[in-house]
Amino acid sequence: MVNNETLKRNIGLVRQRMIEELETSLKKGSQYIDQELEGPQNVLIRPIVRSFYEMFARPDINQGSKGNLELCIEAAKEGVLNPSQSIDMIIDKHFPRYLKNDQTAKFCSKTHKNYKWLIENTKNTFRAQVKHLVVVLQCEAPDVKTYNELMVACFKDPEVARQILSEQIKFMEMGIEKISSDPSILNIVIGRDLIMRVLVRGMKDRKGELLGDIDVIFKARASTN
Repeated sequence: MVNNETLKRNIGLVRQRMIEELETSLKKGSQYIDQELEGPQNVLIRPIVRSFYEMFARPDINQGSKGNLELCIEAAKEGVLNPSQSIDMIIDKHFPRYLKNDQTAKFCSKTHKNYKWLIENTKNTFRAQVKHLVVVLQCEAPDVKTYNELMVACFKDPEVARQILSEQIKFMEMGIEKISSDPSILNIVIGRDLIMRVLVRGMKDRKGELLGDIDVIFKARASTN
């Protein structure tokens, strides 16, 4: 089993990277809204929507996402320290709090025909995140000082890292596709189309960036060898 100091190191590197990615996503959300509301036809509603995002939505997303970030780490740490406990048991234990923080589920109607499917998909997303974090947190490689070094030491092969990341992304994409197929599940009337466009665009861009990061990380490793 990984020793406490190494586990603490791995958690610190993972937490730092996840917070950086969250901050980047929040900034891009604001940019996407501005881009979607370009044009003279939106000159009156642009400041209203932007103000709502900055004053209410963004802080709420930030708080909920950081809460789930910590939950993923907490659940993965539990999996590392209690290897006899199944991942499903850990997920069942922590999922109610994860769901409460989830921003997509928060704005969905509980009576909608697709709500149960969406919740199960959200649980699958959580499970995929935790399952792969357990592997990362157990990495015992010495002389690891950065998140990139941790990824290389843990997965060694970029294809393995890509497959693991793709599994997490798959569930996120499935959720957005399900909402896009019937946006009436959203408890939002004004700005529903805008929100969907931002979600779809954000997911597409984020997928490309995350998968691209893997190539950058492993190419950097290859160039130093």
